[in-house]
Amino acid sequence: MSKQVWYFTAKWCKPCQKIKPLWHKLEEECKDEIDFITVDVDERRDIALKMDISGMPTFVFAHEGMEIHRFSGADQGKLEQQVEKLMNM
Repeated sequence: MSKQVWYFTAKWCKPCQKIKPLWHKLEEECKDEIDFITVDVDERRDIALKMDISGMPTFVFAHEGMEIHRFSGADQGKLEQQVEKLMNM
């Protein structure tokens, strides 16, 4: 798909666990239009380094292979807003 959201997380990260239910809800609702990609930074340190991830959770939004937005933190409103923006592209 041409639209992606990357979720960089870790099992030990409490804010990551807090936002996880919303992530799964959005993934289910938007799965036909957006690829939702979960990356555990401890298991895939190579990807986290390549994408310059320094804090968790971090969300990276991409359209047609280009990063268009990113933010760190468990901000549920911001996550919903950015997924909606991506849906409308």
